[in-house]
Amino acid sequence: MLENGNFMYMCSLDVSKVEHLSDGKLHMNDMQLCDGTRDLVLINQSRLSQIKYNEELEEKKKNLSKLTDQITDEKRKSDELLCELVPPSVAEILRMGKPELEEKKKNLSKLTDQITDEKRKSDELLCELVPPSVAEILRMGKPVEAREYPEATLLFSDIVTFTNISAACTPYDVVNMLNDLFTRYDRIAKITKSVTRPRTNTPLRIRLGVHMGPVVAGVVGIKMPRYCMFGDTVSVANKMESHGIPSRTHVSESARKAALQTNSYLEFSDRGVIQVKGVGQMHTYFLEQNGRKTVWDICGRPRSWFLSLNIHACISLVPQYSSRCFTHTSVIAKK
Repeated sequence: MLENGNFMYMCSLDVSKVEHLSDGKLHMNDMQLCDGTRDLVLINQSRLSQIKYNEELEEKKKNLSKLTDQITDEKRKSDELLCELVPPSVAEILRMGKPELEEKKKNLSKLTDQITDEKRKSDELLCELVPPSVAEILRMGKPVEAREYPEATLLFSDIVTFTNISAACTPYDVVNMLNDLFTRYDRIAKITKSVTRPRTNTPLRIRLGVHMGPVVAGVVGIKMPRYCMFGDTVSVANKMESHGIPSRTHVSESARKAALQTNSYLEFSDRGVIQVKGVGQMHTYFLEQNGRKTVWDICGRPRSWFLSLNIHACISLVPQYSSRCFTHTSVIAKK
C-alpha cells in the first residue's frame, strides 16, 4: 500500500511460447520492457526449434540403423540360399550382377551421406551456441565446469525503437526479424544486405556497447543448456550500450586499449568522461573506422554506389558492420 492509501498491483503474463501470445491475441509490446517474460518467449522459441531439429536427426539415425540391419540380414539370407543352389565361386559371380542388391547399396550410401551431412550441420549449430571446446565436452555427455577469463571483451547491442517496431508487427514477424539479425551477427563476414524492419522495410538502427574485463563463463541448464557469462564486466558492457548513441559503437577505455594492441589502424573519437549509472564516471570513446581497410573490405562486399565515399558515413548507414573491426562479434577470451 502506498502512502496515499492506494494499492499498486504488478503482474506478468503467463506465457512461454509465441503460440501462447497468438492464442491470446497478444503482441510482444503488451509486456513491460522490464518483464523477463519477453526474453523467455524469444529464448524458448529458439530452443524449441533446436530440440525439434535434434529429435528429427535422432529419428533419422534410428531409421538408418534399422535399414542397415535389414539389408545385412537380407544379404546373409540371399548368400546362404545362393550357396545352397550353386558353388560358392559361381555364387560370387552371380552376386556381383544382382541389380536389386546393388540398388540397395546405393541407397544405403546416399542415406549414410545424408546422416553425415546432418551431423555436420548439428555440430556447426552447437558450435554457434557455445565455444568449440565446450561443445566437445557436451557431445561427450560430461559436465562443463565454469571457467574464469581474466580478459574478455563483451559486446552488447540494442535495436533502437524496438518497442515501436514490435507494436506494429505480429509476434512471428518480430521473432523472424530477430532471428535474421542474430544470424547475420554470427555470420557477419557473409552479409549481403542490411536487415530491415518488417512492414515498413526501412533499415534498423543498432546501438552497440563494448567493454573488456574479467568474467566467469559456464553452461547453465541441462535440458536446454545456455552458455552464460557473469561478473561486473557484463554489467559495464551493458551500460556502454544503454549509454551509447544510435548507429554508433560506444567503447570503454579498456576495450579501446585492447583493440589498439591488435589493430593500430582502428580510429576512435574521444567522448570524454560520462556518468554511468551504477558504475560512476567513465572515460569512453566511439569507434569511427579502420584506417587501413574500408567497411566494404572488412565485410567482403562491393561498395554500394549510393553510399558516401566517406567511411564514417558508410559505418553510420550500416552500423552493424562496425563491430567487425573487433576480433569477434560477441566474446573474445584472451588465453
